[in-house]
Amino acid sequence: MARDASWTKAGITVICTISSSRGDVSSNRNTLLARAATVVALVALGYMQWFLARPLKNDAFVDEATYIVSGQLLRESAMTGATAPPIASYLSGAPHLYPALASVLYDRSGLEAVRALSFACLIVAMLAVYATARQLFDNRVAGIAAALLFSLQAPVLFLGRFATYDAPSIALMALAVATGFVVDDAIVMIENMYRNLEHGMKPFEAPRA
Repeated sequence: MARDASWTKAGITVICTISSSRGDVSSNRNTLLARAATVVALVALGYMQWFLARPLKNDAFVDEATYIVSGQLLRESAMTGATAPPIASYLSGAPHLYPALASVLYDRSGLEAVRALSFACLIVAMLAVYATARQLFDNRVAGIAAALLFSLQAPVLFLGRFATYDAPSIALMALAVATGFVVDDAIVMIENMYRNLEHGMKPFEAPRA
């Protein structure tokens, strides 16, 4: 009888272990599916943003030409040693960085390449908006909804076809906000861990409490 009881107990333990492992596998599968759905949704938002901004074909603006020509003058002065023009007095943002990058892209592939850089920056901004909303509401759906609202804004669509520093500045601001939330969460987690350690918790239990 004792042997039968031990075998029964062992069988129950094995069944519980298998059930627990199945639950973990199911949970991991759901997590992977949710992540895959999020990636698909964000890719669809990026394509929609490109599809809506694509018809906005226009001629070169004076502001676009100002950034590109200023970048060409900066590169020429760097190669020849000539005095650089005082572009910082009339260009916003990073007056010695963005114009040079824009001029390189323009020399290689034309104005559309510089505008493609603006569009890429707004895609980065859209991803940062998603990350910020997800951190705020702890919900992927909220992040996707925020990214959708951002992508549908008329200024966002317009700046995606505008070769100036406006789109990179929006991307940098969005990245700064998203990074701030991530760093703030990390600081809160570390403070809670130290507080739990001071209250006598074990090192392996303190981060989980």
